[in-house]
Amino acid sequence: MGPTLLIIDDSRLARMMIRTFALKALPDISVLEAESGDQAVALIETLNDLAFCTIDHNMPGPRGIELAGRIKARFPDAVLALVTANVQEPLQRRAADAGLHFIGKPLTEQKVLAFFSDGATVT
Repeated sequence: MGPTLLIIDDSRLARMMIRTFALKALPDISVLEAESGDQAVALIETLNDLAFCTIDHNMPGPRGIELAGRIKARFPDAVLALVTANVQEPLQRRAADAGLHFIGKPLTEQKVLAFFSDGATVT
């Protein structure tokens, strides 16, 4: 069984795109989805391992960087990316300071594949 990816985004389209691109980059990856921060918090409590996680910045429940901190506390080796349409420099710096990759919306295959190629050292 391959690594696990958790996609957290309230946009169904964004989740579908990330899933499609992830499976292209890592065909053996297991993909889980959550449509809110609260749903993600409940889901991560059930997981034994997490390799990758994409986290929407603006969504119901715990958001973006706050949620990333919770996930990192449980899975310190997971590779996380903040996904957002807010591409302003202060937010990019906050993401970098939190140890997160940054994927600006609109999503493209190139942006998502770059995240997986940067973090794809997990087998």
